[in-house]
Amino acid sequence: MPNNQNIIESALIAQPIKKLRLSLVVGVSVVIMLASFLFMLSAGRMSTDLLEVAALLFADSETSNKALVIQELRLPRALIAILVGAALSMAGTIIQSITRNPLGSPSLTGVTAGAAFAIVLAFVTYSPKTDILMLVGTFGGICAALITFSLARQSRFDPVHLTLAGVSVSIFFMAAISALMLLYGESTNAIYFWLIGSFSGRTMVELSHLWYWVFIGLALGVIFSPYLNLLLLDDDICHSIGINVTKWRFILGLIAVILTAACVAVAGPVGFIGFIVPHITRKLLGVQLASIDHKILLPLTALVGGALTIFMDALSRSQIIGIELPIGISSTFIGGILFVILFKKRSI
Repeated sequence: MPNNQNIIESALIAQPIKKLRLSLVVGVSVVIMLASFLFMLSAGRMSTDLLEVAALLFADSETSNKALVIQELRLPRALIAILVGAALSMAGTIIQSITRNPLGSPSLTGVTAGAAFAIVLAFVTYSPKTDILMLVGTFGGICAALITFSLARQSRFDPVHLTLAGVSVSIFFMAAISALMLLYGESTNAIYFWLIGSFSGRTMVELSHLWYWVFIGLALGVIFSPYLNLLLLDDDICHSIGINVTKWRFILGLIAVILTAACVAVAGPVGFIGFIVPHITRKLLGVQLASIDHKILLPLTALVGGALTIFMDALSRSQIIGIELPIGISSTFIGGILFVILFKKRSI
């Protein structure tokens, strides 16, 4: 944080939020998250009541099949759903703010397509172990985003140029993925389900890769949140109060990239969460993009995103429609409906 703290605080355009509304959003999100979490631990082919779940969480998995299923399959999947939802939601909020684009999403930097390409390429060339595959995906996403940033650097990361660069990089890597799928058709059948976006089959291996990336990204996002308030201002105003717009747009964009790359590496290109959750959160708070304190918005968006994501995954597990839909399909379907509703109400 710079020394001219008083200048920064005076430039904030944050709009006060009613404490009652904020408390309701937090309370409902926590309740939804906990209820969905308990359902995820108890539901499945091997049904388990809630009282038994608590005991099985600490039981010896080597002597109990139920304990093995809960500890090695259900618990990691539930925690990954929360972490992915929180990370993508915060990343989407950051991208929408630094680009001043309410239609922005984490994939706007090319990170999603880059991570997907790296994993597909690694899979068809030498089929690495899961933990190595996760690292390859994360590295690929970060590299793709750095290409986007390098293309937009000459314009000092102008929001329009950054958006166009990200779209171009995404199109390139999506075309490369299609080429690999055609060249190695039989070899890529196993990874097709991952490309849809899913939490199914995720274990402690994926969770151990994901959690530290997410916690680092979430912490950095909250620490540097005051600069997001400033970046919503005109660039000339930021320069006049001593804020290096190019530097902070890059740093905050990189935080969003780290969050997104780790999530894509673990769960695949899960769509719509990073785009729609920031809008839902602002709608619940009754504020607009240009009038919100990100010190409140970022952690709250992460909470709402985690709750909504595990809730959607729990709905998929319940098999209301007769089959279990991957989160990539259910999130896009539900997110698309919510987007239409918000658009009709002129909230976007």
